[in-house]
Amino acid sequence: DISHEGDRIWVVGARGLVARSADGKTFETVEIRDVTQPETTFPGGQPADWYFGVSNIDPESVKFNATVGGKPAVAETDYTFYPDEGFVQVANALDEDPKPTISFKFNPGPAFRLGDVSWNVVLVANGKVTIAGEFGMVLQSEDNGETWIRRDTRIVPHEPEPAYWLAGTSKGDEIWLAGAAGISAVSRDGGVTWSDNPHSGREGIFGITLLPDGKPLIAGAVGLIGVQDGEAWKLADRTQLHLLSWLKTPVTMPDGWVLVMGGRATAIRYKDGAWSRVQVEL
Repeated sequence: DISHEGDRIWVVGARGLVARSADGKTFETVEIRDVTQPETTFPGGQPADWYFGVSNIDPESVKFNATVGGKPAVAETDYTFYPDEGFVQVANALDEDPKPTISFKFNPGPAFRLGDVSWNVVLVANGKVTIAGEFGMVLQSEDNGETWIRRDTRIVPHEPEPAYWLAGTSKGDEIWLAGAAGISAVSRDGGVTWSDNPHSGREGIFGITLLPDGKPLIAGAVGLIGVQDGEAWKLADRTQLHLLSWLKTPVTMPDGWVLVMGGRATAIRYKDGAWSRVQVEL
């Protein structure tokens, strides 16, 4: 993916590729290390394997605040921490008043494979860089990539099933992400907090844009296109439009129409709730 704000240009890709440019001609590779995981509260304290959704945690950076029977939880007795795999095994129930919390620093990527993560989305706006991709990670930097903070953290008492982000768009403090299996999420405070949207189906979403009225329009696998209206997605009739292939990258044209293009010479237009197919001469 590629994004820019003024003269600042950012690109991301597979195998941890992140690069920036100040002139569009020369690019500098950015290595993302020591990402900050802000203090996060556990949703419970029962004995379980509590996963953080990330791996390669720096053990020395961990700040785990938990009590058992009013006394500080004891490592290797009440709990065991597995930093490389990214979880804590709780043996004795932790007090829930106050609830346990944790913060730490980590390196993106699967366990023991630092940096090996596919970044599929990059958005640059208001001096902030947002990247997202594999393993459901959403990272942000406000100092041109010198430091990074993790967003949308979820601690769960089982093996996590993270989102796989494939596309994104932003407008002001509103940021939308979409991905595999019809998932999408929105933040309205610049990426600090997130909420899930209804699934559009099982097909992956490859592109997303915001219409002038603020509604998101999506495009994806197997001819998926649609607009969110309230709590539901209104999907186009694939049979009527003869949609047989993937669609990607919706673009709003100067005349107000949204153009969506894809495989098998597919071109679809949308405006004011109406979809139409554009004849493509080969």
